[in-house]
Amino acid sequence: MKIVITGSNGMLGYDLVQRLKRRYEVIGIDIDNFDIVHKNVVDYLLRQKPDFVFHLAAYTDVDKAERDRKRAYNVNVSGTRNIVTVCKTLDVPLVFISTDYVFDGWEEIPYTEKDRPNPLNFYGETKREGEKIITAMLKKYFIVRTSWLFGKNGKNFVKTITSFAQKKESIEVVDDQYGSPTYTYDLAVSLKMFLTVKKYGVYHITNRNSCSWFDFAKKIVTLSGGKTVIIPIKSVDFKSKRLAKRPQNSVLDNSLFEKRFDYRMPTWDDALRRYLSNE
Repeated sequence: MKIVITGSNGMLGYDLVQRLKRRYEVIGIDIDNFDIVHKNVVDYLLRQKPDFVFHLAAYTDVDKAERDRKRAYNVNVSGTRNIVTVCKTLDVPLVFISTDYVFDGWEEIPYTEKDRPNPLNFYGETKREGEKIITAMLKKYFIVRTSWLFGKNGKNFVKTITSFAQKKESIEVVDDQYGSPTYTYDLAVSLKMFLTVKKYGVYHITNRNSCSWFDFAKKIVTLSGGKTVIIPIKSVDFKSKRLAKRPQNSVLDNSLFEKRFDYRMPTWDDALRRYLSNE
């Protein structure tokens, strides 16, 4: 089987490539060799004739997307349309990585796939538009909404906190935004299942259980053996430092994926322990 992975050098892309290349022929697409915004990527992929496509490439800087809307839209919407065109022409399945930010976060319980998206920021809007393109043009698709990613190959909250902890005696972190930290290694394990189980649709996949950013930061410092004090603050007090609004509740309900694929993701704190210990 020949598999294309866009965003192959990114945090999730790296883990997915490492997992799949042992058994499949993997073609990696990233900004270094192809910009998915340009039409030449369509011609290139059509010539490659892949059997399956994982579309992970995205503009993910949530705050910068508020300023650089044209680039964010081009990558997340126009670029996605290019990849969808390839999948439609070749009649091959597509996996698209979406986000918890398609929701406004006003609910007090975990979001299911049936809940109505209502993005608070431009990044979330572009990812939602990508979802719409896929559902309108394709029948063979997996849309995966996930959240709070961390992994070895890229910038993430865990690296930020551990770096700050080496330099600062205290760190302020918001305690009124909740989500499920998700290890890209674990997410890659779940994504691989789509290659053999053709139960197409929209799925929420994160590590199990949830926490606030404050709780997450405290656990990072504790497991790292640090002594930095984590100080809880409210989102309203942190607002001036960020351009984009964030949902207060980003917790996603994984039960549909668990039921259809008979698999449960590990808990986020177990994932964090393994990540920090390099297991």
